[in-house]
Amino acid sequence: MKIFLLTILIFVFTSTASFLFSQTSTRYDDTRDGNDYKTVAIGGKIWFSQNLNYSSTSGSWCYEGSSKECDKNGRLYCFEGAKTACPSGWRLPSMEDFESLIEFSGGLKNSGTFNVLNSSGSTGFNVQYAGYRNDLGLFVGKGNESGYWLNVPVKKKKVTVAYFSKSEGTIKFVKIKPSERAFSVRCVK
Repeated sequence: MKIFLLTILIFVFTSTASFLFSQTSTRYDDTRDGNDYKTVAIGGKIWFSQNLNYSSTSGSWCYEGSSKECDKNGRLYCFEGAKTACPSGWRLPSMEDFESLIEFSGGLKNSGTFNVLNSSGSTGFNVQYAGYRNDLGLFVGKGNESGYWLNVPVKKKKVTVAYFSKSEGTIKFVKIKPSERAFSVRCVK
């Protein structure tokens, strides 16, 4: 009887996990510049599963000025540029969008959430560790850190970034002064 119940519990758990983390992967062709992006449906929203690489927005850079880095990891945008960078019908995610993504993926306190949002993770979100541009105009953190701008009201001259650290295995919401800092963009609808 115990083996039967254990078998049923394993079946229910794997079926539920498979349902929760199944995603529909599609593509979006950005007619503004011809870039093609993978997209994924997660928790009722459709997300780019790649960092945006739209170059016609002022206040955006390739990591260390390398077009190869833009092709691989997308551009880094200042906050003002990020707010208008997504194509028509798409937008910069709100705090609620990112909180929902994290909750759907297991929650901020669940250590597995970090893993399921990474490039080999089951959600298909595929965090890209593109680094960022700091206040001094220096590029840092490539391969280990990634920040994603959130469309939140500026409070006390600070805005919020969803910040991923590969070496720490963490996701944090960090409030920063936007100044000349540049982070990645993930569009959502």
